[in-house]
Amino acid sequence: MTQAEKKELLKLQTKKGRSETGLFLAEGVMLLEESLRFHYKPERVLFAGPLLNKRAEKLLLGFRRLKIPVEPVSTGEIEQLSEAETS
Repeated sequence: MTQAEKKELLKLQTKKGRSETGLFLAEGVMLLEESLRFHYKPERVLFAGPLLNKRAEKLLLGFRRLKIPVEPVSTGEIEQLSEAETS
């Protein structure tokens, strides 16, 4: 992920950033499972390999099958983008 991409994603942590772009960040396996269940396709999925469990790996396969970009990032980058206690 480039610095410019990270900057754009960080803007989505604010109401103003979400309003201006019409985008939002969704965090966590459960929320992303629900997006698949209701046929809502994210623009892309970011993940940190060391944080994955079997459930998350299965979820990533589902997004790949749908041709949704799935991109590995560092644990540090996930922590910077995350507003949750555990991502």
